[in-house]
Amino acid sequence: MASREQRSEATNAAHRWGRWESAFESERDYGNPVQDVALDLDLISPSGAIHRVGAFWDGGRVWRARFCPDEVGTWRYETHCSDQTDAGLHGRSGTFACVDYDGANPLFRHCQILMAPSCRSLEHADGTPFFFLADTCWNGPHLAEPADWDDYLVDRVGKGFTAVLFTAPHFRGLAANADGQTAFTGRERIAIDPRFFQRLDRSVDALNDRGLLGVPLLLHGGKDTDRNAGHFLPKDQAILLARYMIARYDAHHVLWDFVAEAEFHGMGARYWKEIGRAVFDGERHHPVTLHPHGMDWALYDFVDEAWMDVAGYQSAHGDNEAYLRWIPEGPPSTAWRLRPQRPFINLEPPYEGHLAQHSYQPFDAAMTRRHIYWSLLVSPTAGVAYGGHGVWGWDDGTGAPFAHEQTGPAPSWREALDLPGAASMRHLADLMAALPWWMLRPAPELLAEQPGWDDPRLAVVAARTADGRRGVVYVPRGSQAALALGAPAQPVEITRFDPATGEQAALAIPIDAASGRVSLPDDQDWVLLLDGLAPAPD
Repeated sequence: MASREQRSEATNAAHRWGRWESAFESERDYGNPVQDVALDLDLISPSGAIHRVGAFWDGGRVWRARFCPDEVGTWRYETHCSDQTDAGLHGRSGTFACVDYDGANPLFRHCQILMAPSCRSLEHADGTPFFFLADTCWNGPHLAEPADWDDYLVDRVGKGFTAVLFTAPHFRGLAANADGQTAFTGRERIAIDPRFFQRLDRSVDALNDRGLLGVPLLLHGGKDTDRNAGHFLPKDQAILLARYMIARYDAHHVLWDFVAEAEFHGMGARYWKEIGRAVFDGERHHPVTLHPHGMDWALYDFVDEAWMDVAGYQSAHGDNEAYLRWIPEGPPSTAWRLRPQRPFINLEPPYEGHLAQHSYQPFDAAMTRRHIYWSLLVSPTAGVAYGGHGVWGWDDGTGAPFAHEQTGPAPSWREALDLPGAASMRHLADLMAALPWWMLRPAPELLAEQPGWDDPRLAVVAARTADGRRGVVYVPRGSQAALALGAPAQPVEITRFDPATGEQAALAIPIDAASGRVSLPDDQDWVLLLDGLAPAPD
């Protein structure tokens, strides 16, 4: 696998669905390059298709352009600079060769991540389904040393993760990177520090090179600090910063987590719609989502926005009755029927080890899994995120994460890699790999009764494939399942799957003929796999 340095030197060649990069040097110095100059490239494919990409300033007199080619053959490019008198940037042309990829990296083998035709899930451009299983590592790309970052990526690939959530600029929880740099300075007219992003480049390159989709958070809109760029920057500067980051990473394999924890209703919705349209008004290769506050449902206000592809939400870190009922009974379980259709993905369930907002007790592995499986089965299955306390903040084990003291003391990131809930994500990944998960739809009709009405901690959720023949039922710790299996032509095969260990076996405990109740040990959570169901009702 080529390193970033090798790729940067070999600007005359790239492999299909990889990254081509070329540098251009201006003839003069600019006072604030990202404010003073815009540079775009037209790339002409071997078949004649034209793609326009933005270049980005990378320090001194250097601008860079990156592109992910989708055709094998000779490509041509032409530069267009807003300062047409700068011959170093304007009117430049050249060619590069794109060759086939013959490696095993799934991102390069199966192409970019796109919306599936059903608009209920994601898939690669060649039609291969993509199960979104993201680890949350907001600060890791900025604080980790390269060898530690690679250890982290190897661990997460081994545990079945397919994506990593991280913040692209500094924010409330990251005052500066490990070198003391911030993404930019200023407010009314920001000045970007390319060194901050050059360090991030190495982390994002390594992430994709390990086969993991990057999920960069571009802007944080929280009002709790003046480090959240989405809160304090004027509209034009927020647009400029987002466009800079997109130009820098659009050639990578990413899903844009556009804005987090902003006001997405009323005037706030109008504000962010205008910014979203300005940022994503050109050619796009990658899906876009929003990252609302906990239990905040932004989709109702953005349902008609063409640039918002994925309905991202956050069930967050509370444990009172309202929080516990929100996934099984709230918008995630009902709003998926809205049109146009979108994948629904919980981008922030409770983090394992994080103190709960109401009880101030840490979420254990079973509690974390409960929210994850709930999220996967109450809407058409598309994916989910996991977070581990200690990993998301890239902590050293000496206290609580920076600026998040209310979350409680955190272990070091390396210790937190092996939290039990993180290990069980490997079993979730294996379970999904054995199922046509992209065909799963919510199926509450499989339940004869719902124990969650009385106690929301015990809510059982169920889904079945589009043909109705296969089902998945999640039973939280301490709950019981009472099934309504209809009248199948032959006995339903039920397999009991242990989400904590990955062990599975045919259900040895019989189903009560009268009630349909399945008795399970009450000291853990369980998944029931049903095969041979009667066809789903119309």
